[in-house]
Amino acid sequence: MVTEIWLEGYKLDISKDLDALLTFNVDDIKDFSARNTNFSKTIILPGTQNNNKLLNSIYEINQTTFYNPVLNNINTNFNTNASAKCIIFQNNIQVFKGTLKILQIVIDKDLIEYECAVFGELGNLIYALGTNKLDDLDFSSFNHSYDIYSILNTYGGGRSYYYPLIDYGTYSTNKVDWDIKTFRPAIYVINYINKIFEFVKYNYESSFFSLDFFQSLIIPFNQKALNTYKLTQFGITSQVSQTGGFCLLTTGISNIGVINNVYDPGLFTTTDNITYTWTGQSATLVYNYNGNFTFNFNFSDGIQLTGWLKFYKIVGSTETLIAQSNYFNLWDYGSSTYNANLYFNTTFTINNGDKIRMDLRLNGNRFTLANGFEQLCINFTQLTQNQINSTVPLLTPIAVGDTVTMNDCIPKNILMKDFLSSIMKMFNLYLYEDSIQNKIIIKPYVDYFDKDIANAKDWTYKLDMDKPITIKPMSEMNAKVYKFQYKNDSDYYNAEYQKRYNLAYGSFKFDTEQEFAQDEKTIDLIFSGTPLVGYGTDPGSSKIYPTIFKRSGTVEECIDSNIRILQTKVITINKYKVNYIDGTGSHSTDFYSYGYAGHFNDPFNPTIDINFGFPYQLYYSIATLSLTANLFNVYWLAYMYEIIDVDSRLLIGTFRLNEVDILQLDFSKFIYINGTLFRLNKIEDYDAINRNTCKVELIKVINVEY
Repeated sequence: MVTEIWLEGYKLDISKDLDALLTFNVDDIKDFSARNTNFSKTIILPGTQNNNKLLNSIYEINQTTFYNPVLNNINTNFNTNASAKCIIFQNNIQVFKGTLKILQIVIDKDLIEYECAVFGELGNLIYALGTNKLDDLDFSSFNHSYDIYSILNTYGGGRSYYYPLIDYGTYSTNKVDWDIKTFRPAIYVINYINKIFEFVKYNYESSFFSLDFFQSLIIPFNQKALNTYKLTQFGITSQVSQTGGFCLLTTGISNIGVINNVYDPGLFTTTDNITYTWTGQSATLVYNYNGNFTFNFNFSDGIQLTGWLKFYKIVGSTETLIAQSNYFNLWDYGSSTYNANLYFNTTFTINNGDKIRMDLRLNGNRFTLANGFEQLCINFTQLTQNQINSTVPLLTPIAVGDTVTMNDCIPKNILMKDFLSSIMKMFNLYLYEDSIQNKIIIKPYVDYFDKDIANAKDWTYKLDMDKPITIKPMSEMNAKVYKFQYKNDSDYYNAEYQKRYNLAYGSFKFDTEQEFAQDEKTIDLIFSGTPLVGYGTDPGSSKIYPTIFKRSGTVEECIDSNIRILQTKVITINKYKVNYIDGTGSHSTDFYSYGYAGHFNDPFNPTIDINFGFPYQLYYSIATLSLTANLFNVYWLAYMYEIIDVDSRLLIGTFRLNEVDILQLDFSKFIYINGTLFRLNKIEDYDAINRNTCKVELIKVINVEY
């Protein structure tokens, strides 16, 4: 038999006694959430002149490699830490396609040997994903302006980003109308998947990912606040804090607090619109003030009025003057208007918890005192707006008109491989490499197998009857309980549900009722479930929405949360208001639809649920409900019935397969053994060099289709 190994299009030299034992997998019933790749046991390549050249003589310790990822991984560009495409042929028939990995080099005097292994495309995909994270992906093309129009535009279709209505706490007083800050951009799951495969330079094919259902899935924003980096920290006007003006009843000196913000103060908070507390990190701020005040007065006595601005920083109980403006000086009587321009420049440092305040200091003196009661009233307004800026951009709560940086909206520290693994587990997906093309095929278990038994292959005469055949009841392989589990989270409703039912929201326990099985096996997701909360059941006037906040009594708190996954649907309802503040003041806009997101596809008439099982408790009332389409019933139940049925069997036998069998290998095709249908599960130690037998695992087919 002629065996050839080609690396990046170049033929390697092999030894006559080369062993190349290949293993092919589709599933491992001992770990039912595993999806395993094809691989080989150790292959030893001789250190011939040809091989040394192709492998860049990597046995030389003092060698320096200048690797260029754009070029093929071969010859002087060979890098042991990068994948090199490998194909194995037998009699000119391809029996393996994947990548080669150098395990070690052995040098024995003049003898050099390369110990290698080859892995299928799926194994190399896992290797390529490595420790890369979702926040390594680039979604900058999705950047946009944060405003009402951007939110509404996502309700008109398109699959880039979406603004769901999620109750993050504190952004609604009546749970009907909402502050704009509750709307935060979510990225569609399909975009994450596409970006991941693009990142690792792999192609995939999946009709399942093209379904409208799957295309509606999003990963919502999971941080405490939607932030952006910017210089401007505070947009302010200066005005009197009291209505009706400031009144001097007697000669004297008085201070009036005159800072009022005109849009979201970002990292400043206040309770009185006079003194503002910094809530951000330590920073250096710049305040260039220039205000034009207009004073209107009416008095019968002559008066002298002087004034100036004083800017303070307050640390604890210590108040420090850090800037003072120029003076104005007014001498007049009767009714008149006076304009005063006050200005100052200052740079100051500020730490979390420090406060700022600016006062207008007035000194009024009458020339004479008239008989009886008489008062002096002064009203003033600022004609120009001013800003406090940081010297470097700071991470600041976003304001209307700012740019949303979508890369900052990605959940942090989530490994790409964990993300893909959880998507696989949710929908019981099979990922397998195409035998011809360089791509990964992705299908759910329920769609994977060819249900036309006319396409089944008969391997009866390939079974070596002279070797032992092992038949195991599947009860020996199974657990007593299978736990399909979303991850716990600490938000109010998740914590309440977990405490009450000792199960994470969205999770489900399946009891096989097999007496001899004792173990519990768990399929864990990185996602947390998301309870839905609402008021009323009328879809014309009520809103049902997910909630992600902490609550103590009636006090709500915004929090960072674990990563979530939700379905979306735009729902038309009666008018509600969205309130926001921009550089021109406070506004409200009427909305007539809202971007629903939740584990149900429709909160009022659900037909699809991405929970594994129906919740023990819903946090809103629903008129009618007939729902069986959840993750377990649709994607896992058929699989479980196949392995827990009273007639379920695992057959392990010795088979004599040839290169044509391997070339045509298709795990989706059923296998006949003596007239009984089986699902091919694993081929172990297929000898790619010699015509030896190999071990094959098959699972008895209970039902072709459920």
